[in-house]
Amino acid sequence: QQPVLCDPSHPSNAFEICEETCGKCVDTCEDDPDRRFTFNNIMRDCEWLYIRPQLWGTLCVDGSDANEICMETCDSCTPGTTGPTSPRPTPAPVTPIPTLAPVTSAPIRPTPSPTPLPTVLQPVNAAGDPCDDDAVQRFFVSNEIGDVPCIWLSARPDEQPTFCSPDHPSGAYNICVETCGKCTDNGCEDDPDVRFQVNGITRNCIWLGLRPQFISQECVSGKLAFDGCQETCDNCLNQRRQRRRRILRSQRKK
Repeated sequence: QQPVLCDPSHPSNAFEICEETCGKCVDTCEDDPDRRFTFNNIMRDCEWLYIRPQLWGTLCVDGSDANEICMETCDSCTPGTTGPTSPRPTPAPVTPIPTLAPVTSAPIRPTPSPTPLPTVLQPVNAAGDPCDDDAVQRFFVSNEIGDVPCIWLSARPDEQPTFCSPDHPSGAYNICVETCGKCTDNGCEDDPDVRFQVNGITRNCIWLGLRPQFISQECVSGKLAFDGCQETCDNCLNQRRQRRRRILRSQRKK
């Protein structure tokens, strides 16, 4: 939807409201993608905090590691640092997405003994189609958290045995097909260790996947992201073709 909603002439005015997402501006006050902080005795990164605005008030406080490491998410840029053109608004309470059916039942909580995932998962992409989580659809977690995207689940492996059960009422198993292991990409994945520079700042594939407005800029042959973020850049078919050519050439030499 970004090419449509981020058009400066679009009546939604998203271009003015979502300045960074729409690429209207860039800043040097950024989250550090390489550092981690501890929350409930678990190491977390800024991407994890970014998609949980309900925790900003708890973690983004003066003197905390998260406030220092996740300066953009926490809006903690120091004077003299070029930050966003407007301050981050106080996060509103998370509510379910209105396009989904309203939930009238009690909050869904993990059961004491989660239903284990099947030991043998049959890929649904036998024809070679990409295996990707749905980038648009969300699933319901609880009344407190509301509806979340698949990246919420991919960042919480402790929740996956519960929500990835085919019988779980959230439907995450059919929405987050890659995270839940319903299908596989046959080795076509983003490299979690690759780093590249965007506007002079070190980034990773998760950052790129969350900002599709930068994909056409970074997913170009010859750039680190193109080879390192194969799934985000939709570069898997190209990689398979290159490997096949190398194999054929080696066979001819023999």
